[in-house]
Amino acid sequence: MILKEKKRKSFIDKDTLNQILKSLDEFEKNNFFLTPKLTLNSFAKDLDTNSKYLSIVINDYKSQTFKNYVNNLRIEYM
Repeated sequence: MILKEKKRKSFIDKDTLNQILKSLDEFEKNNFFLTPKLTLNSFAKDLDTNSKYLSIVINDYKSQTFKNYVNNLRIEYM
């Protein structure tokens, strides 16, 4: 399974990966996860990336699905 994750990460170019990770940090620091009706597609559009790349980065680097990632951030915020 670790090999699969490495392969998945490697097909996203480094600049795109770094930009998504930077955007996720900003997303967390500025509490953008509190946005009502936030979806993977709308968030990907805001980041100027596609939902597949965003989903892979969240799955691989946050070890969660997008839905769980956002919900856990909301719970921690409370």
